[in-house]
Amino acid sequence: MVWWQLRNKPIELRNEVPDNQFELPGFHPTKLPAPKLRVAWSYGNFKDLFIPENKSIPDDSSVYKAWNTNRFASEEEKIQFGRYARKSLIESKSILIDGEKHVLSLIR
Repeated sequence: MVWWQLRNKPIELRNEVPDNQFELPGFHPTKLPAPKLRVAWSYGNFKDLFIPENKSIPDDSSVYKAWNTNRFASEEEKIQFGRYARKSLIESKSILIDGEKHVLSLIR
């Protein structure tokens, strides 16, 4: 079971340039990239593979379909687990927690 949240990687947040940063002509400070759906919490493992916190999911995945449509999504797809890619059945549903949208997925 995986809980996905729209957010940036911690390293991206640490490297964020403040808005009041002085800019030299021709050099523009790096702004934050767009946030992605990332693992906020997981329980268990999938076929003995660990799902790390802050791992993102591709934009064309069924997890994003659940996020974008606010409906249940179920699809068999390949997920990259570090160096390994496993074909998995992912069942996802978007949920609201304190007014913030998240996705809860069951990976089999």
